[in-house]
Amino acid sequence: MVKRYRLDEVAKIKEGKIVPREEYFTNVGLPLVTAEYLKQLMLNGDIEQVPKVNMIFNKCLKCAPVPAKTIILTRAHLKETNKYIYQCENEVCIANDVVAIMPNETIILSDYLLHFLSWYPIKEWHHLYHILIDIPMIDIQHKVVQLLNTIELLLKNNRSRRTTTAF
Repeated sequence: MVKRYRLDEVAKIKEGKIVPREEYFTNVGLPLVTAEYLKQLMLNGDIEQVPKVNMIFNKCLKCAPVPAKTIILTRAHLKETNKYIYQCENEVCIANDVVAIMPNETIILSDYLLHFLSWYPIKEWHHLYHILIDIPMIDIQHKVVQLLNTIELLLKNNRSRRTTTAF
């Protein structure tokens, strides 16, 4: 059975806050993801290279922390085919040029939503609230995600094989 929902019915959508001054950055704390660092995460996936914010000062900073499994994307360049969409493995803070989508995993899996948003043509970030999505049962979502992950891995391996044999 498939049921149709608006995205804002099955996920919280949170806007990032202002970027704090340099004095609030530390070696420990939550990584602060900006659009620039989101692009970097998409390329190398190393969250340790992202600057961290000391959450003790959260009331002063008005940071926007988001939990693990949150999907984050840039506010700009969403129309492009290489839009930056990333699924956090850990809790992070987001800056004002980033939007977070926190799915209700009793209805929609974060991995399923990540695949959906990767292919869905988003015109502007504020249209996220009104996106209609057909959502199957959780066990079907698991199977779809496994299949899509396998296909992505095969495509990636095939591309890397072609580039290594080209030389």
